[in-house]
Amino acid sequence: MFRTVCALIVMTCLWVSGCQQQQQVVQTDAIESEAKEILNRYLEIFNVGNMNLVENTIDSAHFVMEPNFPEKIVGRDGFTQWVEGYRNTFSDFNLAIIEMLVKDSVIVVHWTVTGTQDGPMGDLPPTGKKIKVSGLTLFRTANGRITEEWVYYDRLESRTQLGFTLVPPEM
Repeated sequence: MFRTVCALIVMTCLWVSGCQQQQQVVQTDAIESEAKEILNRYLEIFNVGNMNLVENTIDSAHFVMEPNFPEKIVGRDGFTQWVEGYRNTFSDFNLAIIEMLVKDSVIVVHWTVTGTQDGPMGDLPPTGKKIKVSGLTLFRTANGRITEEWVYYDRLESRTQLGFTLVPPEM
């Protein structure tokens, strides 16, 4: 009898543990599914210019930290101007996701951008040259929207591909 009770307890524990693991897998799948949905909208904003998706993709308190900009890009309006700036500089701008990692409300994306610089980039004139640059972005999300972006890439590499050179200051 004691063996039977022990066996039932062990089987119940294994069953409960299996149910918890299954629930964890379902929850992880839901988080990854939501992340993919958010990023698909994000890609459509950047690659197609569908600004109608900004409100459902970008949180009103959203900000971007990006090495090309000395200050944070803040809010939906700041985000829209940021995207339009890239799309005006590179009319064939294409952002492609290579790999995505998701943990709770954080999404880390390894990406590649390609494009032809046929518009000015700040003070830099159009070159007509193509770039291909890879980088990483850490996104934070809440309620199905992106709240933060931390963008990292080699800025010098992108400028070099466009034919610009780094000129050190004279000593």
